[in-house]
Order: sequence, then C-alpha cells, then structure tokens
Amino acid sequence: MKNLIFIGCSLVIFLNARAQGLPLLKTYNYKTEVFGNDGVYAHAYEPQSHRIFIIQRNTNQLLILDISDLTKVRVVKQVSLAQGGAQPNDVAVAGNMVAVVTENNLPQAKGKVMLLDTNGNFQKQLDVGAMPRSVAFGNGGTHLLVANEGGPSDDYFSDPKGGVSVVAIFGTPPAQLTQTNVVTIDFSRWDTTQHHPDLRLFNNAGQMPSADLEPRKIAALSGSSKAVVTLGTNNGLAFIDFFSGTVDTAYGLGLKDMGVTNQGFDGGSTGAINIRPRSQIYALYNPTGVAHFKANGEDYFLTTNEGLPRDYSAFSEIQRFKNAPTSAAAFPNKNTWVEDSAIGMLEVSTELGKARNGFIHDSLVAFGARSFSVWNDSAQLIWDSGEEIEQTLATLQAPHFNSSANSNSSRKAESPKRGPQPNSVTVGSVDGVRYAFVTLKQMGGFLVYNLNNPNAPVFEQYVLDRNFSVPANDTAAGDLGPEKITFVPASQSPNGIALLMVSHAVSGSFSIYQLGQGIGLQERALNPYLSIWPNPSSGLFHTNAHQKLQIFNAQGQLVQEVYQGEPINLTNAPDGFYLVQTQSGESLRILKK
Repeated sequence: MKNLIFIGCSLVIFLNARAQGLPLLKTYNYKTEVFGNDGVYAHAYEPQSHRIFIIQRNTNQLLILDISDLTKVRVVKQVSLAQGGAQPNDVAVAGNMVAVVTENNLPQAKGKVMLLDTNGNFQKQLDVGAMPRSVAFGNGGTHLLVANEGGPSDDYFSDPKGGVSVVAIFGTPPAQLTQTNVVTIDFSRWDTTQHHPDLRLFNNAGQMPSADLEPRKIAALSGSSKAVVTLGTNNGLAFIDFFSGTVDTAYGLGLKDMGVTNQGFDGGSTGAINIRPRSQIYALYNPTGVAHFKANGEDYFLTTNEGLPRDYSAFSEIQRFKNAPTSAAAFPNKNTWVEDSAIGMLEVSTELGKARNGFIHDSLVAFGARSFSVWNDSAQLIWDSGEEIEQTLATLQAPHFNSSANSNSSRKAESPKRGPQPNSVTVGSVDGVRYAFVTLKQMGGFLVYNLNNPNAPVFEQYVLDRNFSVPANDTAAGDLGPEKITFVPASQSPNGIALLMVSHAVSGSFSIYQLGQGIGLQERALNPYLSIWPNPSSGLFHTNAHQKLQIFNAQGQLVQEVYQGEPINLTNAPDGFYLVQTQSGESLRILKK
C-alpha cells in the first residue's frame, strides 16, 4: 500500500464556543491509505533521538520516523513484529529501549513484550500476561509496566487472570534481561477477601474476581513507584506499587445519574438532537484512558469514560431500552420514550437496575458516561464534564452529531450506543497553562480543556480534521478514529515548541500539532518574504505581499481575498485565528482579537 507523507502547515478545523486560547497548528500528517484496519494504532516518542515509533497493526510492523527537522520528517525503518505474536497493541520508549506489547495467536495465552533499540534492532522478548493492552515505563525507566486485560474467550471456556506485568530493569541492557526480571501482579487477594462494593464483577462461569478484573490502560505516577490502571468493564481504577509488586487497592467508580441537571444525553438514533436529563437512567463510567498530574502537591487522575460492555456469544449484557422489562411506577413515560427518536434504541445493561425483585428494572444503566472525569487518589470524583461534550458537538457539528468513526453518513448513529466515546487523554503545560487533551473515538478530533484548576476544568476548543463531504474511506476524509494521544513538552521537542501527537486507527493516519505562542515565530522564520503587522490586531492587518492573499477562517472557509499589498480588514469578523496564504504557497497565522 502506498504511503503518503505530507509535510508543512495544514489547515484544520478549529471549533470552539469561545475565542481560541491555545495557539495550535497541524504541521505534519502521515497517511498509510489503510482504512478501517488499524494502519496506525499507537505511537511513542523518544526526545533524545527525536524519533517516533508507530504501531501498524495491519502489517504487524513498527514504523520509525525521525522528526529532528519537522519540515523534513523521514521514515527511518519499518520493523516486522511477527515474532511477537498475532497483534501489537501498544508501544513505549525510554532512552534506547523500545517496548512493544503483542497478543498471543491464542488471545487467552501469555502475551509478549518485545524489546528493541531505537534503531529498530531486536534485543529481547519476554512473556507477560494474557492480552497485554498497554505499556508504560515507570520511575524514569527503571521499570517497564504492562497492563494485561486477560479477557475471556467468546465462549467463556477460558478466562485468564488480568493484571500488571512488571519488568525490573534498573539499567540492565535489554539483551541481558530474562524471565526472572518479570513479575506479574494479579488481583488474587480479592478471591478470598471483600472487594470494593462498586467494582463490577460478573461471575458468569464461576470466575473468581482475579479472572473477572480486566486492566485496560496504565499510567505511571511521575517520580513514584506507583501506577494506576483502568478497569474498563469493571467500572473501576486500581493502584499498584511496582517496586513491591503488589496491588495497593482497587476502587469501583459507581454510577453517574443521568437524570440531573447538566448530566443529560442524546439517546435517539433518529430525529433532532435532544440532550436532556432522564430520570431513572444511570451510566457506568467504564473508563478506558487515564492520565496523572499533580497540582498543589496533590495527585489527580483523568479518565475518559468510553463505555465497555461485556458482549460475547456466551454472554452479552446489552439490551435496548425498548426491550427492557421495566416497572411502570419507575418509568411512567416509557410509552413516549420507546421511540427511536427518543431513547428506544439506547443500549443498557441486562444485569443492573433490578434491585426490587431481580427481574424488572426500576432503573436502567447505560455504558459509558460520555464524559471525562477528574478523580483524587482515593477515586473520589472531583469533577466530571457531564453533558458538555455532547453539547459542544451539538453546537459545532449538528449536521454530523455523534457520527461513527467509519462512516461520514452516520449522523446520530452513536447516540443510542455510547455517544462520541471519549477514549484517550494526555496532560501537558504550554506557556504556563496546564491543559487536558481528550480524543473522541467515534466523532473524531480532540477537546482542549484548561486544567489549571483541577476542580473546575474549562473547555477551550474542539479540534476536528474530518471532511464529511467525501466518503470516510476517501483519503481526503481526514483523521478518523483517534486511538492514542501524546503531549511533548517544548523542552523535549526538536524545535523548542510543544507538540501534540495523535494516532488514528480508522483512517490509518498519524498527525503532529504544534502548540503555543512560539508557532508564530517559527512561521515567520519559515516565511521571511511574507510579513503581516500588527499581529495580533483588533481587525486591520498590513502586509508586504505583492501578490493575491487568501484568508481562511477557523472552519477552513475562504473569507477574504486581497491584492497588491492591500490591508486585510477583519474588523467585522469574529475573534480568533485565521490563516493567510499566498499564491506561492507561503502561509502565516494571524490572530484577530
């Protein structure tokens, strides 16, 4: 399959409900032209070599990019991962060690972690737990941490233990590591002791809790021996100590009441957008992504509440609202709710909400809170985005609201399922402001939130590079199905400007954004012949150009053309960023405020 590499500044859709705060510009895009087959699934960045390591599931390969010069990104090497197993799931890098986790050809058997150097040379392969989903380095690279989901087979005949495999490195060269360096932490302690009451355990085929608990993503706490893992289907978080090889504790996150103010949702598969609270409807958080940060000496954790029901041939907990046996007293309005345009097709759990007699629902529980949340180190909820994500999409993308990642003709297709599905999250500071960046797995793009106050994050902008005017499998459709997002601080960037990197599984593409006030300085250095002043301006900009200029707004629409040094007049235009392009292809970014 042909690989396309686009280098340079690219105009994307910046969508926001208020003036854009964080300057942000997409400057690189790698396209595999592989649609819907995980052509780009995960990535990791190494700051010394300025190399990016990209998992390509469709070819079972590791792609290595060199971004030392962001204007001339080059492919260094493609490395086969076939010896590691059937499917690579994640990659991490520390120093000269690259770690890739792969599933076994028989998913319920032991997985592998493959160790390579940054040139892609194989060093070692070690066994880890079943279905390794994510990998991270802890304590500055002294330990390698692998979250093993250990999910059941489709027929439930096999359900291995979930857990975290810890590889103690302590400076040992990768080639000298052995299986004795690996310890796998599981949840066996709760086979004989009481677990947290809000943890979801299924016991479908007599499984013990150690088999029922399924880690999804892992994040190490900076400067600590601790790490946190999401327990997606179990609706929880677990904290481990990888120095001692033990689980500190695991918490269930409880239910979100979707019937209160600001916690509404749109559940209709057809008709108008209708985001509102509904009584007796609750949601599991079902976290997938997780990120850690410190503020005022306290630990905080962000989760993306994607929604992960159990759905196997031997057991599925998914039912539609219209088919659920419900109490007439609890749902007096069910006759008006069962329409497809209301919440008739809403997916809810067969297992929860039957406290009264075990058969009839007096409440219904959906999958995924359609939000991201801030928690403390006791898994107490500090803040939740509530209905804000869906409200943002309703305001900015109403014609394509809650579309599916793999179809550009799927308005509201995800509303009765799990909404836009917040999926991955990263945290980073730019120009003295801490931000959270949250991807939407189905709708695409990412949200930017000011995180300086962890008790009250503030939405800033929604960035979406998706072209709905062409079929989703067209290479012009943009970036679809974001799977992993990574923040690179300015101090580790090759050009001294903070970066954001995003892998897209559906479109098979990888993108880099530059962040912060330094963007304008870099553009000016790249475009010495085009000068615009003052910048920022309240509306009137002067230019030294002696050719036609085109000015595009944040939605990518042409708003003005000027000729032969005429001023750019945006006095009556909305505040925000605009892109000025010359006939010869030069571009500069201007800010009207």
